[in-house]
Amino acid sequence: MKSVEQNLKSDESAPSKWRGAVVCVLLVVVGTTKEVGVISAPLEHALSLLSILIGVAWAVKGAEKLPRFGELYLWVAFVLSLGLLQVLTDKLAGLIGLDGFAVYRLVSTFHVMVIIVALWTLGAWSREKKWERASSYPARLAAGLLIVGAVVFWVGAATFPGTSPEKVLANPAAHFWTSCTFLLATIITLAGLALFTLALREAGDRFLSVLGLLAFMFGAVFWIIHLAYRLTILVGAAQELNKTSMPYPWFQLWRDWAGLLFGIYSVLAYLGIAAYGGALLKTGLLARWVGWTCLAFSLLAGPFIGPPFIIHIMPWFVGILLVRQYGEISMTRMLINSGSTSEGDIK
Repeated sequence: MKSVEQNLKSDESAPSKWRGAVVCVLLVVVGTTKEVGVISAPLEHALSLLSILIGVAWAVKGAEKLPRFGELYLWVAFVLSLGLLQVLTDKLAGLIGLDGFAVYRLVSTFHVMVIIVALWTLGAWSREKKWERASSYPARLAAGLLIVGAVVFWVGAATFPGTSPEKVLANPAAHFWTSCTFLLATIITLAGLALFTLALREAGDRFLSVLGLLAFMFGAVFWIIHLAYRLTILVGAAQELNKTSMPYPWFQLWRDWAGLLFGIYSVLAYLGIAAYGGALLKTGLLARWVGWTCLAFSLLAGPFIGPPFIIHIMPWFVGILLVRQYGEISMTRMLINSGSTSEGDIK
């Protein structure tokens, strides 16, 4: 039976591989081609299953199978949360004869729990070690919160019914679920960004990460007010529509106001991502290309103020890279390979 040290050394390159990311990209390409009408839904499902099986085949190969499965699940969480999970839930609900949305809420809750367990397999929730750098502990905790926050947001976005009174009236449960998951995800993400800022400050940054956090915090205030509008004024307009077949006469003014709040939030969020990209370039907490990716993402996505789920792509992506580099598994492997610790120290 291999020792812990032998296992880590024999598979030292596993977390640095990009197989999980490749599976994620394949799933996105397959889903996109189906949406534009290039392939049919059955073919999309078959290709998606094949892509996932390719990832599973990688995960079962070699040592550290559990962390490999954990990392793979984190990578495919983007596609699972925003599409595949709902498709699977609809099929399951049809088989067991239950309400599809009720089943979706149960399955998505289980999905978030699996994400938390996957992060645990990679050491995201482990205690602070005496031998690690000061920035490592907040970095891996930040990674966990950023990933969980993104996934919670996406499972809510997958059932988004729209923001018109007619759609809210037709799907009140989905409207409430979406608004509440958006609120919860915002709080979790802010906590993750606060820890990410701490890690960057420990790594040498003093200004840019703080500016990024402030931008996100101020943006979150506008976003939370927008969500309050969705849960109160928008619901009231839907109820009025149900009674009189007409929404409030002044509803459009409120809707324009809420749209302005969302626009301000989006601009501040993308500016925050750009600031964090600059902080990554300055500190070297992650590879320099990650910082440049954050800056490019902000420049390309920011001006369009698209759907809010896009904002969480970069925190999720950075979170995966953080847990791969600063999770307990990776940190332990690095120290063993450098000869600065032993299996006894690990235990």
